[in-house]
Amino acid sequence: MESVLRLSGLTKVYGSIRALDGVSLEVPEGAVFGLLGPNGSGKTTLLSAITGLVHRTAGTYAWKGAAENQPSAQVAAIIEKANFLPKLRAEEQLGHLARLRGLDAQKRAAVIPQILEKVGLSGAADRPLRAFSLGMKQRFGIAALLLSDPRVLILDEPTNGLDPQGIIDIRQLIVQLAAEGRTIILASHLLDEVEKVCTHAAILKQGRLLEVRDLRAGSAAETEAGLLLEIGVPPENLPELLRLLQQHEAVLSTQPAEAEGRLQLRLKPGTDAAALNRYLSGNGLYLSHLQQVHTRLETSFLKALEDRP
Repeated sequence: MESVLRLSGLTKVYGSIRALDGVSLEVPEGAVFGLLGPNGSGKTTLLSAITGLVHRTAGTYAWKGAAENQPSAQVAAIIEKANFLPKLRAEEQLGHLARLRGLDAQKRAAVIPQILEKVGLSGAADRPLRAFSLGMKQRFGIAALLLSDPRVLILDEPTNGLDPQGIIDIRQLIVQLAAEGRTIILASHLLDEVEKVCTHAAILKQGRLLEVRDLRAGSAAETEAGLLLEIGVPPENLPELLRLLQQHEAVLSTQPAEAEGRLQLRLKPGTDAAALNRYLSGNGLYLSHLQQVHTRLETSFLKALEDRP
């Protein structure tokens, strides 16, 4: 897959603080790329550097179609917080921003209603920004970015401070924008949200890149290694379950799970959970619990932080 952004040794130093320390990575075109890390890890500094808002100390960045170390006209970003005029109506405010971007009256009349509908704010076009909830303001910020029809969107903590419904709204909007073929780069400390919307994730700590993970590859890797399952029976049936599993050639390993009467087991590649269930039920043992176990991003994130000082 072609890259839309390449970083090589990107470094930013503030006095004695290395906010970025030799970060090198590539962002595939069309990806939803998450930047993860605790506060002070360098996420916002990285976003600011690749958009030209701060000068890098060393290293390079290159956007597809743009000169090295130069921002791209195809990129639109909200870094830290989007600020708008609170007294202006949403439609009016987008009109002013569209004029600044060179859109004529005919184009503005066509584009602004479409964008407001896309971000779910059609019904709030005549409301001033001061009457918007935090979630509505976040969606309005994305609406402002879409005026230039960018191929890349950069969002800094887009769900920060939102209630559950606001988080769902932003998540659905990100998925929708990615489905249109846009590349999205977002910084977040919410592991669960990154896992739900991102195709890739990079983990940062104290300005250093610890790991880049292709989140789409998880299921493929798990399939290649063999399914990891958690199964359960009433506790009194556990000895019989263990006996039957020992006799099944597709079971590679077993170990106790946290809950009583449950086991985790690894199946040979190519063996599915349904086949195991049929084998057990055919021998008179019926499962009360059957679930595939996935290696979660949270596990990888915490391990990366622990392994690297």
